[in-house]
Amino acid sequence: MISKKAAEAQTARALAKAEETRAAKDLRAQEAMAEWAKWMCIVTGIQAFIGLASLLGLAFTVVFAKSSADDSGRSADAASQALEHTVETSKRQLRAYVSVQQSSCEVYGGADPEVRVIFRNSGQTPARFRSAGVLVFHPVNQVVMPQVSYAAEPYREIGAGGDVTMFIQLHRQITAQDYNDYVNGQQRFMLYLDYEYFDVFDDRHARGVRATVKIQSGAHILVEC
Repeated sequence: MISKKAAEAQTARALAKAEETRAAKDLRAQEAMAEWAKWMCIVTGIQAFIGLASLLGLAFTVVFAKSSADDSGRSADAASQALEHTVETSKRQLRAYVSVQQSSCEVYGGADPEVRVIFRNSGQTPARFRSAGVLVFHPVNQVVMPQVSYAAEPYREIGAGGDVTMFIQLHRQITAQDYNDYVNGQQRFMLYLDYEYFDVFDDRHARGVRATVKIQSGAHILVEC
């Protein structure tokens, strides 16, 4: 039989061996954890590098996309401005241009003087045209147009290179005293004329003419526009 002391010694050796085995396992576990932590740090560093590279790539993509968008916007604006300029240039070249071509007035005896005004379209396309005018005889020092109404004519078409004639009568009959006042420089004849027209692009153009009527002889009046 094993004595009590021998049994205790055997138990103590078994416990010491078990403790040694446990300590060895703990050491191996700690070493494995340390190795795992090292690789996790390496993997984390690689992931951080990849993330930073991806962020930088995204930033570069955003900057490049914005630059491309700005360039495209500037190109589109330049193309739009060039197109607008081309359209405006074409419209200026093709539109109608209506102006007073000639004006004169004849006086026969005691009849009312009548101014004949010729409008000409010097453009390359037709125009829808109308005009309104009145011939007034009033004192030289009167600078404001007297209260004389004159209605506009209906619209008519003037073709490219075409003419339209308008006849404007004095608002009252001319007398010998009127003529004497004109010769003495006390009164004058004034032509008040307004006209407007629409070109083929439906743009409106308007102008007013204020002209002195000059008598060159007892029976012939010319308008100085």
